[in-house]
Amino acid sequence: MDNKEKFVLVERLYPKIEEALSEQRNIRALLSGVQKYADKHSEILLTTDMSQRLIFADTDKKVIFNATGISEVEVKKAVSDAPLIPDNWKKATNPFYMLMLLTIHYFSKKGDAKSLSYADALTVYLGYLLYTTNHKAFFPYCPNKQIMDYTINNLNNRYLLKKLGTIHGVIEHTVFEAMHGRFNMEIRRGQDDDFSQIISSLDARISSFVKYIADEFYENRKNGKYLFHEDEDTSEENFHLSDNISFKIDRVVQNVTSEIVSKGFDQNNVIKRSIALNPGVSEKKLDAMLRTIIEMDIPNIPTMISHILTLFIYKGNSNTIEDVKTMKFISESMQVYKSNAQDPVTYKVKEILLHWIDLTSDKYGRNFISRGKTSLDNYRKAIYTCFVFEIFQCCK
Repeated sequence: MDNKEKFVLVERLYPKIEEALSEQRNIRALLSGVQKYADKHSEILLTTDMSQRLIFADTDKKVIFNATGISEVEVKKAVSDAPLIPDNWKKATNPFYMLMLLTIHYFSKKGDAKSLSYADALTVYLGYLLYTTNHKAFFPYCPNKQIMDYTINNLNNRYLLKKLGTIHGVIEHTVFEAMHGRFNMEIRRGQDDDFSQIISSLDARISSFVKYIADEFYENRKNGKYLFHEDEDTSEENFHLSDNISFKIDRVVQNVTSEIVSKGFDQNNVIKRSIALNPGVSEKKLDAMLRTIIEMDIPNIPTMISHILTLFIYKGNSNTIEDVKTMKFISESMQVYKSNAQDPVTYKVKEILLHWIDLTSDKYGRNFISRGKTSLDNYRKAIYTCFVFEIFQCCK
């Protein structure tokens, strides 16, 4: 096998990467996208709370394709033509991973301190996606927070998460240990099978980290071990509710979040129904707001869903998770929005809604909607109503 057959990805794609990244604006766009992701998800990454789902959306993957000007189709074609990359290695044939490694290869070869720092930033970004896919594999439904809190709190110091103190720290340590050590030569060489081996090894290392925590979590769940905080009601009744309902809530939250992130809000059964209940709200503007939420603030989507369900079940009149698929859920959830209750969950719901209004205004301009109190409240209520209908629609 000659060298040309060993370096198909570099032969085909490297010149385009080199050309694109010779322009500083493309480098800035790439690193800005990486930094924005880290900032947006810092409430998860800078904690040890593995009960929360770190979401990596298609828009987050497009950062690398946009900066290099290379399409997924081009990467897939190059990978399929590379004899050293087996067709059945799913992660090794993933265009995002391969283009990320090619770009890391580009900065690593340059060798100066600034370029190497860029390579490190991209390596961690790649690690974020590996973490999200493994977290979902080991936790098909978001894990119960009280059990996860107990799990993390009782880890001994042989666990990296206990030693390093954040999810980001573990991801960074894990990928750097491989790229600065075992694969330092391979990433600079850039042979096709180097890339496939690197991604398989990184995935295995991240997978091991998540699996260790998952094993502890499921053992604690089996034994009924929870961490209750001082401000929680630990009466027999609420303990029973937590034990039996929280898993079902987590499952609904994950299902609805996945539906919203992957497909958006249902136009006929959600958006149009919300408009009908909120006169004066523009369908076009509401649709733009909902798309902005999905594009720019995914972490608050499951939070909103969880809060709506919590208010309905724990503060409602003997409500159960099965009642979410009934009209009772819609009517009582609407009453929650209208109330002036000062409990932390209701307050947080309204705080997130206001944040989403501001997020849209930042994107489309302060005059996108009228800043009058009535108009603002109408749009906040319309967004809230969309979430209620989307939950109902997914649970029917």
